[in-house]
Amino acid sequence: MMTKNLIYLLILTLVGCGAVKDFSKKSSKMLKTSKKLHGLSQQSTNNLCHAFIQGRQGNSSISRNENIELLKDKETDLGDKIKVASKFVQGMEFQLYAGNCGEAQIDRKELIKNSISEFIKVMSGPYEQQDRKVSALDYSKGKVNQYEQVMAAMAVSLHVTNRIQEENAKKLKFPVITFWEIIRDALIRHHQGQKPMFYEEELLVHSNYEMITQLLEYRAEMMLIMTLKELVDVKDMSFMEKVGAILAKKTDMGQIKLESLYLKRNSVTQKKINLLIQSTSSILLFGKSINSPIKIDSNLVEIFNHLDLTEDKNNSEALNKKISQNASHLTYLTNLNILKENLK
Repeated sequence: MMTKNLIYLLILTLVGCGAVKDFSKKSSKMLKTSKKLHGLSQQSTNNLCHAFIQGRQGNSSISRNENIELLKDKETDLGDKIKVASKFVQGMEFQLYAGNCGEAQIDRKELIKNSISEFIKVMSGPYEQQDRKVSALDYSKGKVNQYEQVMAAMAVSLHVTNRIQEENAKKLKFPVITFWEIIRDALIRHHQGQKPMFYEEELLVHSNYEMITQLLEYRAEMMLIMTLKELVDVKDMSFMEKVGAILAKKTDMGQIKLESLYLKRNSVTQKKINLLIQSTSSILLFGKSINSPIKIDSNLVEIFNHLDLTEDKNNSEALNKKISQNASHLTYLTNLNILKENLK
């Protein structure tokens, strides 16, 4: 305190009182100018942030609209529809939330609400124009129209996440969430009689609720079809003959079997097969848990019931024993048996 007083007295001695007052006025003016400049700088930053967010939202909206056009185009085959449906889900605004540049003021749940509204708008048309009398086998015959294909492609893409969301979740410590989980949680709350989250309400409007529960059927059936694609040699000319015999009940006590090629697939494909089977069982159990049992095409169920799980008869007994003790194969057999129980 004494040191400060001495310095002040020294200034008075050297320059006089008038000069000190003048210096004080200039300092005050400089401080006001500095604050004003800081305010302008902050405003400029906010403007840039606002422009950045609007630009990003505009770009992602354009991208989603382009994917929607491709999704609904009857010339786009089912495989490509699944790809563009995945891109559409990955481009939802809640997946791009970065929590910075002013976006921290935005409630992420509002972005989820906006994504739900956009999703319903996109899917309402195909839902109303579809024909669910088609057989699951019609997928392989190309007899499914574009509306069923849109429903199927979107249903099987609900779980995909954007790498941007995953990276930002690590930085900002918020949970990664999939659109499938958003739908699932809304259905659970509805079943339990709980008040829905404000962003879930549109999902639970009657017609939208029916659409969502039907998407679960599409999702389960598509996963079964994708499993068969990986598990059975569908390019084999005898495949459709065997399937035809199975569905025509000409199996002679179940002697006609579809050979499971699980053991001939590489480890990556085996992992994919197990994940598909587990996911299908999970959806079927979920449907039962909310009193909305998922109806699977009876033809598809018959095909899975006629999968041959025996080992290669050309192998030696010792080799078959070694195969049967393989951990991956045991997992597959367990998962498949659980799936068959859930399909009943």
